[in-house]
Amino acid sequence: GTTKPGIIVAAYPGSDTNVRGTQQLFLGRHNIINADVISMGGHKSTGQILFRTGLTGGYAILRGSAGEADKVKRMTIGDPRARIVDMTGGGTSAASTGTFNTTGNYLDLSTTDLMVARTQLTGTGNSTGTLTFDQGIIDADNLYIGYHSPGLTTAANATGTLNLNGTGVVTVNN
Repeated sequence: GTTKPGIIVAAYPGSDTNVRGTQQLFLGRHNIINADVISMGGHKSTGQILFRTGLTGGYAILRGSAGEADKVKRMTIGDPRARIVDMTGGGTSAASTGTFNTTGNYLDLSTTDLMVARTQLTGTGNSTGTLTFDQGIIDADNLYIGYHSPGLTTAANATGTLNLNGTGVVTVNN
């Protein structure tokens, strides 16, 4: 489902506004990840998914929990609503920052919703998301870059960046 994170790299469940250190998931040479929801840089935190430093020629295949043709339902990069227990986090004044960088390696991502920075609904903490890749394909039904939620009641900002380099291909189906 899409109401709880399958893989979350950095999210803070507490009520204070102190942002914790950067949490990282390092990929090796050959990676197949099957999860319905993948998030990096969740509620009040900084999270990154990267290939190990200096590694080139590897690959990452990301699919939904059933694998093969099943799409990741939602991938978020810099999402203050992504909490440990759900994807509908409340407001905060703390920032959320996410990075997904596969430079030098092949990415094969099939997803329903790809959100590169999404605002929260009631807090003032900004979100920043950066997706960088140079080889492979992203096949998304919906691509949101700097997504500002309908009904936003505060001045929270979402700054999203998609760096499409080299021979990388992005296909958006809707």
